[in-house]
Amino acid sequence: MDHEELGHEEHGNIWPSGTIAESIGTWMVEVRGDKPHKVAAKIMEAVGMVRGTVYRRMRNDPPFSESEIRQMAEKFGTTYEELSTYRKGKAAEAKANPKPPPMDVDAQHELPCTLHPELDLSELTAYFTTAGDDDKESGLVAVHIGSGWELMHPSQVPKNAQPRRVASIRLRKVGNRIALVEDNQDLADTLAESLRTAGLKPVHFSSYSSFMESQRDSVPFDAYVFDWFLGHKDASTPINLVRTQYPEVPIYIVSGRIDELGTQSMADFCMEKNIEFLNKPFSNNMLIQQIKRALSGSA
Repeated sequence: MDHEELGHEEHGNIWPSGTIAESIGTWMVEVRGDKPHKVAAKIMEAVGMVRGTVYRRMRNDPPFSESEIRQMAEKFGTTYEELSTYRKGKAAEAKANPKPPPMDVDAQHELPCTLHPELDLSELTAYFTTAGDDDKESGLVAVHIGSGWELMHPSQVPKNAQPRRVASIRLRKVGNRIALVEDNQDLADTLAESLRTAGLKPVHFSSYSSFMESQRDSVPFDAYVFDWFLGHKDASTPINLVRTQYPEVPIYIVSGRIDELGTQSMADFCMEKNIEFLNKPFSNNMLIQQIKRALSGSA
């Protein structure tokens, strides 16, 4: 199906029924107002995907990946959930039955809230951003204690500790998202299924470039699994990026080419960056146990 052919069909026939492609295409037509035959071009323009890849995705062969949908959602100013679950006619329903906003603020601004007294905080994890000289501060500080950071009032800082001023705090479910950077599709599919069975949510990246692109202004992952070699490049650049931004996040390197790396240099790299190394083939269950132990904070 080429570009001209797309313009001669009703959009409901272009995108297979019940697929992610139908959800994305219908959202773009009904919400953004794009013409059906312009949808593929708009996606190419927004996220930089080549024409053939976009057309295959719109035919659900194979479907859009989670990382691709999240990238589109960010570019289009919507959410992953809205873009991936949109149904035909939803915009008309919303227009016919408008709901008042919770308060008169820009939808892009964070809304103030309080935590319910019975909320189970053990299922949440907190991320903080440090405050620069010109940033508004939260009134809390972060102190590195043990293997992680603790948020507290300045009056609670232990003696000789070096607190960091905190600008903002974000709460979300712990242990949900695991970045899986692996170009072997069969291995990635198998490991992703094992992670999902263990209650984790893997997000697969088949190249270092797609992973690096996803890191721009994105929410951090709870853990990262890197294949050391993808093509002729090693994972040192993306790992250094992650470790600089998130000093304590669990990172794992997997590789079947340890002899080519030089065992001692790899050992030094992993020790310097606080990284676990697993030689292929490895046990998925062993890796998952290590990830869950790291996320729970147990030794």
